Amino acid sequence: MAKSPQSLKIGFTGTQEGMKVRQIRTVGQAILCHCLVEYLPIEFHHGDCIGADEQVHYLARALWFKVHVHPHDDKSRRAYCKTSRPEYLHVPKPYLMRNKDIVDATTVLIAAPRADEEVRSGTWATVRYARKLNRPIYICFPDGRMVFENVPTQRDLYAKKQSPPVKPALVASLEEEPVLYCELCGMLQFDTPSGITCQHGHGGAGSVADPVTATRIRAVWRGKQEEGKVQRWRPPSRDTG
Repeated sequence: MAKSPQSLKIGFTGTQEGMKVRQIRTVGQAILCHCLVEYLPIEFHHGDCIGADEQVHYLARALWFKVHVHPHDDKSRRAYCKTSRPEYLHVPKPYLMRNKDIVDATTVLIAAPRADEEVRSGTWATVRYARKLNRPIYICFPDGRMVFENVPTQRDLYAKKQSPPVKPALVASLEEEPVLYCELCGMLQFDTPSGITCQHGHGGAGSVADPVTATRIRAVWRGKQEEGKVQRWRPPSRDTG
């Protein structure tokens, strides 16, 4: 008889200023690599605040998680995220009580702060409370760094399955070279015997690593194509003198 998957409850705390592109990437990696490998179904708890909570809400819903919303009593900063069931919407409470409820109700905490550790920060106060309870914590910084705390306890679990532990797998993923896009048309760049180019033949053009910027470049490129203003690009001539 097949073993039924365990249930995992994830808590999230993040900055009201919203997450950066690289920060969203590492939050997604923390969710997928730690959570979906071993556990299903998954509860996801967040604080219904504008910014990072609202961003991660849609990611959790897209992954079919049971999203629990713990709103605070400050209506001006609520995101009013919708839940699939009435019982998933908890009673509004002051910030500190709400943050403790999220940690108490979950077994793993993912944090997306706006900067390194601060004293007057609700996100970092939540992290410090999770530390007291010895919770596994993933701290995802705006520049794409991820710090693990209490995660090595997962190593025994993966050793029994003869699978790589989660921490080295995540670190190896973060060390991979970023995907590069053409700065002229926004399309993916690739190596050829004559150098780096894209599907439009922009050999020697510069690169863009940010997918959001590349998307905007592609939109401009398509607009120029429709207007008939696109001309074949040639690399600048080099001074041979």
